[in-house]
Amino acid sequence: MNMKARFFVTGALLLLATAAHAQADGRFFDAADANGDGVVTRDEYRAARAHAFARLDRNGDGYLDERDSARRRSVGRRAGDRVDALRAELDANRDGRISEREFVGGALPGFDRLDTDGNGELDADEIAAVQQRARSARRG
Repeated sequence: MNMKARFFVTGALLLLATAAHAQADGRFFDAADANGDGVVTRDEYRAARAHAFARLDRNGDGYLDERDSARRRSVGRRAGDRVDALRAELDANRDGRISEREFVGGALPGFDRLDTDGNGELDADEIAAVQQRARSARRG
């Protein structure tokens, strides 16, 4: 991928990192819990990711790439490392852009890491643990 494309994909992924931060704060989970039962299923999680993808795919072409970045953003080394890891995780075919299928329909390693009991649902305790880790990270 050329440097310009990499830079703009990085911008889109920074938006994803912001979404991940909201996820850690619980806002993502509140929105993802479609039926309001306090549990986020894999299907609800995927639906929430589809909604997030639609917001990030500014030009509606089904890919996150340089054309979706509203403006250039500079990132620090640490944030850049997280963005690179996120890109590698999402860009399954390594074509330098993230398709809707890769973003929504691919593996859900984030969900799987949070689903500590492996039952395919994020319950209130698992969500609270994520939120607590996020609060601790911000303080320390």
